[in-house]
Amino acid sequence: MHVKQWFGLLLLGFSLSTPAAAMISEKDPVAQVQKVSDQLVSRLESERKQLEASNDRVNALAEELVFPYVDIGKMSRFVMGAAWRTATSEQQQTFVDLFKKLLLNSYARSFLKLQIDHIEFGASRAGSGAQDKEVPATVVEKNGNRIPVVFRLLPAGDSWKTYDVEIQGISLLLNYRGVYAVEIDQKGLPAVLAQMKAQLNGN
Repeated sequence: MHVKQWFGLLLLGFSLSTPAAAMISEKDPVAQVQKVSDQLVSRLESERKQLEASNDRVNALAEELVFPYVDIGKMSRFVMGAAWRTATSEQQQTFVDLFKKLLLNSYARSFLKLQIDHIEFGASRAGSGAQDKEVPATVVEKNGNRIPVVFRLLPAGDSWKTYDVEIQGISLLLNYRGVYAVEIDQKGLPAVLAQMKAQLNGN
């Protein structure tokens, strides 16, 4: 499976809601991930033709269903590594904003490559922190391929937010840190922020 399709699976753990809907209240992280994943898969199937015809619609769907359920701040802090502690508040916020836009621009269309039959969920278990939870799952594709996945979540009020997904033993969050933390260390944060802006502008 291509890494961009892997990110589509990551988005499954982030997704839910309609534009006017509040965050779903669900104390059980397994129940939440299952509900939101089912809704995203349903929307992908029912709107596939419209989504394939419009990048703007794909981006809007990602904004609607994904980012209300992702802890982009926690992701950004981890991805920046030690540089987060020495960055100014303005630099921190700039990185968060640019990182989110790059994720959206780079991977939103990976939604359309997913051909999922169903997802099997296991019982939740304790994560690495005091409040973290892990939800193991198996994504079953229509061709019968089975992909092991672990969603990692943190409580957010009466709901949960996903901050990482491990797919076939690989943490996507660690992958991003391996790119950005190293580049920041080598080039400096201002240069990396400028590079991210240029990438978004197509330069």
